[in-house]
Amino acid sequence: MTAGLLLAARTLAAPHGLEMPSVAQVLEGTGASRSRAYEIKDTIVALLPALARPPGRPRVEHEPQPSAQLTELTTAALRFVMQHPGCVQSGERTSYSEHYRRFVIELREQHAGVMRSVFAEAIQIPLGTLDDWMRVTPLHERALNDTTNSLDERVVSDTGNPLDEHAVNTTAHPFDEYASNTTNPLDEYAVNNTTRPFDEHAANNTAANPLGECAFNSTTNPLGKCAFNDAASPSDECAVDNITNPLDERAVDNIANPLDKHAVDDVTAPRHTAVHDAKYAQIETVLAAWRAWHGNFSAFCAHIRRDHRLDLGDTLIASILFEHGARTPVRRSGRSRDEDALRGSFETFFPGAQWVGDGKQLKVVLDGKPFAMNLELVVDAASDAAVGISVRDEEDSAAVIEAFEHGLQTTGDSPLALLLDNRPSNHVPAVDTALGDTLRIRATPERPQNKAHVEGAFGLFAQKVPPIELDTRDSHTLAKAIAQLVATTFFRALNRAPRRDRDGKTRGDLYAQDVTPEQRETARAALHERMRKQELAHQTRAARLDPVIRALLDEAFARLGLLDPERHIRDAIACYPRDAIVDAIATFTGKRTAGTLPDGVDARYLLGITRNLHHLHQAEPITEALIRERLAARDRFLAPLVLERDAILAAADADPGAMLITLVDRLVRAERTIDRHVWLDAAADLIASRTHDERIALAHRAARRIHSAFRISTRDRDHLERCLLRRLWPVE
Repeated sequence: MTAGLLLAARTLAAPHGLEMPSVAQVLEGTGASRSRAYEIKDTIVALLPALARPPGRPRVEHEPQPSAQLTELTTAALRFVMQHPGCVQSGERTSYSEHYRRFVIELREQHAGVMRSVFAEAIQIPLGTLDDWMRVTPLHERALNDTTNSLDERVVSDTGNPLDEHAVNTTAHPFDEYASNTTNPLDEYAVNNTTRPFDEHAANNTAANPLGECAFNSTTNPLGKCAFNDAASPSDECAVDNITNPLDERAVDNIANPLDKHAVDDVTAPRHTAVHDAKYAQIETVLAAWRAWHGNFSAFCAHIRRDHRLDLGDTLIASILFEHGARTPVRRSGRSRDEDALRGSFETFFPGAQWVGDGKQLKVVLDGKPFAMNLELVVDAASDAAVGISVRDEEDSAAVIEAFEHGLQTTGDSPLALLLDNRPSNHVPAVDTALGDTLRIRATPERPQNKAHVEGAFGLFAQKVPPIELDTRDSHTLAKAIAQLVATTFFRALNRAPRRDRDGKTRGDLYAQDVTPEQRETARAALHERMRKQELAHQTRAARLDPVIRALLDEAFARLGLLDPERHIRDAIACYPRDAIVDAIATFTGKRTAGTLPDGVDARYLLGITRNLHHLHQAEPITEALIRERLAARDRFLAPLVLERDAILAAADADPGAMLITLVDRLVRAERTIDRHVWLDAAADLIASRTHDERIALAHRAARRIHSAFRISTRDRDHLERCLLRRLWPVE
């Protein structure tokens, strides 16, 4: 063995120029035979590659999960999908309802011993999606800008396709031709034979029947009259003879009154009765399907048209559900009441007096890979002429400077002032140096109309320029050059286009108009006065600020790397209460750590968080005072809540975790703010009575339960979580 090892070492040492004993010396020193020594040497050399392994710990080989357990998981997931139609919507992006998400979380807690990847594969959910659901705070949802419709069943989107739409079988389908009669809320004859869509004397063309198999007999007629003719009148036109328009003007006069007078007043008019019954059947079909639905509204409308064969539009379906109290859509907030009063208040002077600058993200797709470029545009306020552009990777001070210098090349002269938004990078010393004698003016916060000239140009650009998608093997530099050329071409053409509101003059003609020295001096004086007022307001506000808060914000801005060279944003934040400022800094830090901050956010995003939290905190003391007063008087409206809360907490043998889940479920289902505070106090008292480690574990569990409630908006879920944690660990 020793001789073989030395011979192997000798073979490996030779290429490196190392001195080793000769073969004769090895054999003589070890007393081994030549043939046996070479045999062992060959064996050692052959085994050497197997001894090398990659750096790090060896891979852990997990024991395979029992097949019976995996089958149980798959069966449980499939059974839930079958019983809750619409809870999983497949497509380009798979959607999951709140009920399904909560079911998966509970199923995972019951099978915590199963590997995560195996569990996700068993129930056909992407592993990343499962990990997001199991987090205490799914921060990736919070980056979705709070546009969730609180009455539209809240879904979580994923790029996977874990469950095909055919996984929902027909037993949960209330009107499918294969559904059992017990699930049909209308009648056992509501689903008839496909070869007999209405009646053998009613309609002889099943393809023209918009209700497909779902024809209904006389039990659907609320007046007790048969919807179709009897056998004694085989030629009676009791059937719907114009099936292609089942909801005509006589059938659907008022969705809220399905038994309209045209359909039932005259029982001797079988044609009207049949049309009425078709309409009534469609309404009942929509209502019954909605009661069993667990997905979003858009998918429900597609389900009605595809599976129930009802040719109804989204608006009509929404009207049916609204009129019968089944669904109330959330209306978008209208415009500010003072927008009309402020329209046209932007003060303009003459072409070249004031420019307006802003940036816009421009998407360029090369070989299927998207590139996001920033298009910085400078527009003249008086003529609406685009004078300068810049295409860069980001919207920063260099983009502003480049666009401004391009404007100087285009016009040959600098403006009196340049209006920029409140992005911190627009107000750094480098920009002031590049502007020279040109005044730098801030846009009015939260009023995009203040930059209407450049925003309107961006709108025209989006309408005129098609998507920039090229199939080429070139690099990022080519994408930047293409964006520059397209933007230049568009705005050059725009500057040469006649304007009907300016007597046929182009933007270029308007910009070339002569300006008198008096006009220039008047404009300069007005712009200086505007800047003076802004500076006085800023100084007054800064003098009233708490120095401790200012120091706290200085440290936070330095740690987060936020730009605020003139302290405008920090001073604005410092005007809010300490509680809102501390929570806002923590929220911003948490989002940055989780990587869920929107692209390109700056210090203004922190200001927005502070403002929103302040509005929420301001309402809480009033609500809590109302709760205390009402509880003291045992108000009749709160008495049922108090009794229900006491009944839950009175269960001495109940698991604290189970009691907490019950309280949280009541919390997320509460419709009124005062009810939510009752359940928040109850949950906080239950958690606070435990040890430190138990409090943390229960708080995590409550937060996870709150964030699985998709029936409320993302903003409401975040607010409930913060309210609970503030009760457990207050900072003031």
